Amino acid sequence: MFNKKIIWSLGIPMALANMAGGYLGAQIAMRQGAQWVRWIFIVMACVVGVKQLF
Repeated sequence: MFNKKIIWSLGIPMALANMAGGYLGAQIAMRQGAQWVRWIFIVMACVVGVKQLF
């Protein structure tokens, strides 16, 4: 929200990308297993953590 208004031109694509990512993530988790998902999560958490430092 910006000035108490929703920016629909950003919100709708973000919502669609969120749904697509959740669906694809669930499909990959079902095929690859929990161990694979755990490593992807650890790698992504480290990448985000390093990015926050700079």
